[in-house]
Amino acid sequence: MPKANKPPVRIAIVGSGKVSDYHHVPGIRLDSRAELVHQLNPTASFIWQQAQSGSTAEEIASALAEQYDVDPEIAHRDVTATLARLKELNLVTGP
Repeated sequence: MPKANKPPVRIAIVGSGKVSDYHHVPGIRLDSRAELVHQLNPTASFIWQQAQSGSTAEEIASALAEQYDVDPEIAHRDVTATLARLKELNLVTGP
């Protein structure tokens, strides 16, 4: 059941474009193979960071639910969808 009076957590890969002269910027992920830069919103960035540290989808969903105070089922659904999109973009690897 969703928590009362809590706004929904929005997860998005905001956009992508050609790499030119980017330095490390929070929320920005570089794909040098495709010469693209991807801008992630804070929630997608959180998921990406957790995945990069070796966390499983279940661990990421649990951390997301706790960090953003959202329903665990919604967190799991959103993490699964975000990880799938990050994999499509070659920003994460693994199962």
